[in-house]
Amino acid sequence: MIPERHLQDISMYVHVPFCRRRCNYCDFFSTTYDGDAADKYVEAVSREISFRSGGRRFETIYIGGGTPSCLSTRQLGALLLAIRNSAQLTWDCEFTMEVNPESVDSERLSVAKEFGVNRISMGVQTFDPDLLSLLGRVHTAEEAGRAVRLTRDAGFGNLNLDLIFGIPGETAKQWENDLSLAAAAAPEHISTYCLSIERGTGISQMVLEGSINPLPEDKLREMMETAMERLSREGYAQYEISNYAKAGMRCRHNIKCWRNEEYVGVGPSAVTFIDGTRGQNVRNLRRYVSISDWRTAPHEYEERLDAESRARETLFLGLRMRDGVDLANFESKTGYDALGLCGEEIERFCDLGLMELAEGRVRLTDRGVYVADAIFSEIV
Repeated sequence: MIPERHLQDISMYVHVPFCRRRCNYCDFFSTTYDGDAADKYVEAVSREISFRSGGRRFETIYIGGGTPSCLSTRQLGALLLAIRNSAQLTWDCEFTMEVNPESVDSERLSVAKEFGVNRISMGVQTFDPDLLSLLGRVHTAEEAGRAVRLTRDAGFGNLNLDLIFGIPGETAKQWENDLSLAAAAAPEHISTYCLSIERGTGISQMVLEGSINPLPEDKLREMMETAMERLSREGYAQYEISNYAKAGMRCRHNIKCWRNEEYVGVGPSAVTFIDGTRGQNVRNLRRYVSISDWRTAPHEYEERLDAESRARETLFLGLRMRDGVDLANFESKTGYDALGLCGEEIERFCDLGLMELAEGRVRLTDRGVYVADAIFSEIV
């Protein structure tokens, strides 16, 4: 046993690459669920978890995908057992598992609870039947409601609901209804993501064919404004561009990522960020399950960030948080003075009313949030 004082406290992301059906908007690595393939995956990812866990202690664990809840109860139990057998968790570890409404049930939730999962993130995306169909989702609004009730009945007191806005053809009324229904379900956390049309997805093909059209920028901004106003009235504080939480219920795992802290990623396509080096596992399930020795397995992609690049990345990720970046902490962490590094950009954005600099912090204003990507592109 490694002495506790030598353990490094970081985060772990576990990628489960299976779905019942690929959604029309998703460009994450995934494949259609197959029982035999999933058995081989669980065996392989258990080996990688054992390798990545050595000498580390985990403050947060996040099982995502794909759709972790499409694993069988037996396979899910084996995956969670591998984590508990190999990884040392802090006493207050935030342990999240993603689920989809159509595949989560009381048995899977019971297994998750048994092995220490304490936070559920549910991919609802929308409650509107027409928009669910366009996105390629396989659940209904009724199933989403049932899944929320099952999660509460299983004893989970930390629930996130994912929503997507900016879907081609979506109206302001549909988005307002989604926000109302999500808030009525009373989760502790709500994530609202603007649809990104990625090349190679079903939705991108529909756009190319001209059967659907992306919403204009002014409509997307109005939808973001609606979310900020409506969720604030419902008691959800916006703590990051896309994320809202009840008091004390912010997602610690994602906060660590926005602070550019270290993490390990296990599973095909998962990314690890340690000592300034970012590496991605192979994006091929057959190749992944064939890896027997992780000490010699290369990443499919790897980059080493120099000190300035890492500092700039730390700055723009930190600006995603509504609290912004503490300048003294930034310099202590990166060795760079943020105003010396990006002073001209920060001054210009402050003059435009997109940033504000006060009390030793720099942060985006509400106006800045709406054009955050453009701001970040100039910082990086």
